[in-house]
Amino acid sequence: MMEITLHEMQERLNGRCVTVSFKNANAFCPLTFNNIEMVVYKNGEIQFCEQDEEVHYSPIYQSASIEEIQFLDFSSMPDQTGGQFFVHFDNGDMLDITGDF
Repeated sequence: MMEITLHEMQERLNGRCVTVSFKNANAFCPLTFNNIEMVVYKNGEIQFCEQDEEVHYSPIYQSASIEEIQFLDFSSMPDQTGGQFFVHFDNGDMLDITGDF
């Protein structure tokens, strides 16, 4: 597993089909997006948008501070492709993003 920047994560994500799971102490919420576009606002809010005839935005998480982004590259494993992002926030919440990156 390696640490990457928010910009690197956006480059790998955009245009892909992914599953995003939001995890905190009280909830687990998996969502699947096709042809994703990730938008990060200055206030720390992360939104995902599906690109089709109409642009559909789905707010996922709002946090003032991302603590760390880790990337697990599945291609280093036999017969595997893709990868998984773990976005850790300073309050202990996490986004788990899986796809064919």
